[in-house]
Amino acid sequence: MAATRALSVPEKTEDASAASAPGLQSPLQRAAIRVLHNPMGVFGTVVLAVLGAMAIFAPLIAPYDPLAQHAGSELLPPSAQFWLGTDQFGRDELSRIIYGARVSFIVAVAATSVGAITGVLAGLLAGYARGGVDSVVMRACDVLFAFPAILLGIGLITVLGPSLYSTALALAISQAPYYARVMRGSVLTVRDQEFVVAAHSFGAGGAWIALRHILPNCTTALLVQLSLSLGFSVLAEAGLSFIGLGVQPPAPSWGNMLSESQRFVDTAPWLALWPGLAIALLVLGLNFLADAIRDSLAP
Repeated sequence: MAATRALSVPEKTEDASAASAPGLQSPLQRAAIRVLHNPMGVFGTVVLAVLGAMAIFAPLIAPYDPLAQHAGSELLPPSAQFWLGTDQFGRDELSRIIYGARVSFIVAVAATSVGAITGVLAGLLAGYARGGVDSVVMRACDVLFAFPAILLGIGLITVLGPSLYSTALALAISQAPYYARVMRGSVLTVRDQEFVVAAHSFGAGGAWIALRHILPNCTTALLVQLSLSLGFSVLAEAGLSFIGLGVQPPAPSWGNMLSESQRFVDTAPWLALWPGLAIALLVLGLNFLADAIRDSLAP
């Protein structure tokens, strides 16, 4: 009995070590580990986490109401009371930067989500069905590709009217063909592989095969595209708000804060400095994260 117990201990130890072996991790788990070991991935993750937390907990973090006007405190430089100074109406710049992060994240996440879902489904259908369906979907994407994304957004917002939701919808429509093109290319490389043929031979339906077997094997390129789309959405929202077609004043948005600061560049340069730094930091962090994801998925 003692010999039997002694022999059983190494077997359990071997099983435990095998369970934690890298070979038993999924490809996405291994990619996530590589991202967190990449300096660019760490920087992008930290920036996204900090600004995301700032947007979520804005009412708890902001020292003042972003719309509150402090009479007699107009265009004050950074001080102990107003850490980032005040604008021409006496509103606290720090509070407006914090609440502006919420606007940027809402537009970026909404536009990217709607654009990704629409484009992925269209690309999946085109790549799997092929033939006439493929031609129709790709020609529709070519029509959207014929217009620059910002110009397309301006046209749609002109029709829908400037608001937070119309900005997100316009950016989603401009992003959908990119996802469709990426998804179609991935599907064409997967649809003829052995596991798909095996699913066909067992009598699985086309929709089941496309969603259960093909889509999960096409996530590599989509993850990189998601990170890039988030950065583009932040930049596009700021650009549309800058020209007055995005989020409308007095709601705090980094784009309209930059627009309002043009008149005071000489007398109050901090009005342009803080929203510009916020936009640059968020876009830089998202681009770094996208590069790290791309490197981790294809090292």
